[in-house]
Amino acid sequence: MNQITEKIAHLNARIRKYAKEHQILYADYYSALVSPKDRSLKEGHSVDGVHPNAQGYAVMEKVILPLLK
Repeated sequence: MNQITEKIAHLNARIRKYAKEHQILYADYYSALVSPKDRSLKEGHSVDGVHPNAQGYAVMEKVILPLLK
């Protein structure tokens, strides 16, 4: 893992903690989209490794819809 993926993981952990402490709804796209092995976007969820593609957005939809209901 490199410095960037470490920073992103740390930031997401801080956001998750803040949301929990302040009872704010939190859509955890990060855990759903990244590989725990190297913290890169999972295969097939992006064309460039950074931005989600249609498959990535489908995963995000599955995360957010239950929270919106």
